[in-house]
Amino acid sequence: MTAIKRQRILWKEEAKKHGADLARVQVWDAFSEMFLDSYRDDAEQQWLAELIAESPFSIAELAHILLFEVEPVCGPNLYQSPGGEWAGFEPNWLIERCLARQKAHPYREGSDGAEPPLRIHALSLGRSSEAYSLLCRVKRLRDSHNHGDVAKQDS
Repeated sequence: MTAIKRQRILWKEEAKKHGADLARVQVWDAFSEMFLDSYRDDAEQQWLAELIAESPFSIAELAHILLFEVEPVCGPNLYQSPGGEWAGFEPNWLIERCLARQKAHPYREGSDGAEPPLRIHALSLGRSSEAYSLLCRVKRLRDSHNHGDVAKQDS
């Protein structure tokens, strides 16, 4: 599992250099793991889900980040022959490209503020069921955490 737990200090320096939001950069990094030519066990996927779940973004915005900012940049890696990148995307490369995608496709919250069901996002993520599964895991983590908060308030 330590292979994907790279030094996060690099992301802080790179985010600052590019004028990017650190929380978003860390989400880009976590989602980019789903597009590497490598296997992630359940513990690694759980760690990534926890990292993403701690971000300040709604599930709808996380789905947007995944679909419009990360997947178009990192998705082609899954189809390179011979195998694509497997150790991790270089921070400068990833941030530059995801930031450009963010600017070209900014997130806009729905007019009613309601989040679309995750199954709608699944249709767009046909190329990476693993990325969709990660997003579902994040939602379950947040739902269980929020349920725990409600139970604490009731007692």
